[in-house]
Amino acid sequence: MDEKRIAEPVLVTGGAGFIGGHLVHQLARAGLEVRLLDIRPPVNKLQSNVKVTVASILDEDVLASLMSGVGTLFHCAAQAALWVRDKDLYERINVEGTSRVLHAAASAKVGRIVCTSTETILKGWNDSSAGVISEDLPTVTLDNMAGPYTRSKWKAAELVRKAVDSGLPVVSVYPTIPVGPGDRSLTAPTVMIRDFVSGATPAYLETCFNYVNVEDVARGHILAAANGHVGEGYILGGVNLGFTEFLDLLNTVTGQPMPEKKIPYALARAFAGLSEFGSRISGQPPKASVEGVRLAKYDSIVTIAKARSQLGYAPGNLQAALAKSVSWLQDEGLLEMHFLGKQGE
Repeated sequence: MDEKRIAEPVLVTGGAGFIGGHLVHQLARAGLEVRLLDIRPPVNKLQSNVKVTVASILDEDVLASLMSGVGTLFHCAAQAALWVRDKDLYERINVEGTSRVLHAAASAKVGRIVCTSTETILKGWNDSSAGVISEDLPTVTLDNMAGPYTRSKWKAAELVRKAVDSGLPVVSVYPTIPVGPGDRSLTAPTVMIRDFVSGATPAYLETCFNYVNVEDVARGHILAAANGHVGEGYILGGVNLGFTEFLDLLNTVTGQPMPEKKIPYALARAFAGLSEFGSRISGQPPKASVEGVRLAKYDSIVTIAKARSQLGYAPGNLQAALAKSVSWLQDEGLLEMHFLGKQGE
């Protein structure tokens, strides 16, 4: 098994998050000794081989203590929302946090490090070319990032590159859009599913994204630690789907009618701007973020050939992941099935 090639103990930053939570579960289920670090405590009961520390990745003393003796580090902690009222959070968590984690890992001489990045930094948001996105594209500049989230993740990736140049054994992974259960932070993909299934979004911007089961993303992290090459990056994706196709899958899973009205990019961008203006006053997340709309301007079609060949990565069924996501939203009381009563009439 690949888990047997992972040196213990294992430290997972952001281990109570969406991807990190699934990663901790898979590592612990394999019998590995796991140290979990997160700003929030996990909600679900964990196996006895998981030690939880509730603290920030900005706390250097905590990092030094937890990093001592660690064989493998998974750095998943991040501010992943596409909109936050305090924009400085992106720099503090995603950039400065990554810097401190890498420094602590270097001081502790951690043997293998996997850093979670994002596929969105591999291509500029205003690049209209129809080419397939891969890990080996020419480096995109900071100016081509869609907003504060992607800019911060781009800067974090630069820190990783410099760390590799200095001898740190880092492997990077680039998840696409993860879907599945357990997203307690309600990141953009889960909110999107909730709103479409609830009938709260009457129209959509047609584009193509790559969607992946979050459990496959977690598995991909383990494969990257076991089989990845230092200094290399791997896209952890699933299926390239046009948005109409994605909504068809949601309809198949739920039986709920999906919106059929499409809106042009200019209108979506204007709506996002107005929505963010209102959010700056109310403090509530916008219905649509400018950064999210920018990322949807052009198709994002990716290849996972490198992860398949070098890691042995093999993503599973997306429809099953969507079904789990919807079921989890219902169980958590986060989903209003407005049309449910009309079924069978």
